Amino acid sequence: MRPRGAARHVLAASAAVAGLLGLGGLVLGDSCAGARPERSARRASERTRPEEPRGAPEARRGKGGGSGAMSMKEVTLSRLDVTQGELRPGPDGRLTVEAPRMRAVVPGTKASAAELRFTLLGPTRRQVALASGAQRQQVGLKLRALDGCNLVYVMWRLAPKPGIVVSYKRNPGQHLSGECGNGGYTTVRPARQVRVAVPAPGTSHTLRAVLDGGTLRVWADGELAWEGDLPEEALALDGPVGLRSDNVRLALRFYGPLP
Repeated sequence: MRPRGAARHVLAASAAVAGLLGLGGLVLGDSCAGARPERSARRASERTRPEEPRGAPEARRGKGGGSGAMSMKEVTLSRLDVTQGELRPGPDGRLTVEAPRMRAVVPGTKASAAELRFTLLGPTRRQVALASGAQRQQVGLKLRALDGCNLVYVMWRLAPKPGIVVSYKRNPGQHLSGECGNGGYTTVRPARQVRVAVPAPGTSHTLRAVLDGGTLRVWADGELAWEGDLPEEALALDGPVGLRSDNVRLALRFYGPLP
């Protein structure tokens, strides 16, 4: 009986010493860190949190809220495939457009969102009519741009009639602009639309579009300017994002959800 009692005393003493040592370690740790244990744990978790993807702060915030909060990254000239006209690097890191027509896409992207930040420098010296014969000054975004004959356009028209216009071009079996020409265009009616001001030369503006399911939302300078549902034949298109301009000189930065 005595050995068993002694053993119990030894175990109890060992547990007490271990508890004091554990408590002492916690107190010492707190006194060194100068913070309560939960604060230390929180700081440790913050140190191990992954870094936020780099990119323009406004693009990450998503002007207009809601689905506009999708993360965007700036697209460099090397990532763009310029299919018509020319994009040149500017002195401040922006890209410049001087040609009457400019078309470009970002190969390898499938996202249905894009953002264009631009400064209007004025009309191009030479004005070129569209394939339809219409004379327009405009700048905009491409979504789901399978090719030059099958894609969705989000355009900020400047002249002759300003406003946000959404349309899609669909020509099954045709892939080159020379094949489809001006055929296959359909203008999408919005469920909600507000008037937008005509960008003045020398001022900075932002055009952002996000396709969430079947609903497309377009922000102009941070204001939700167009909202509506795309038809099934437009949603069936699948391709990269891109940008377009007609008869305007620009300095711009282009953003998309790059991989």
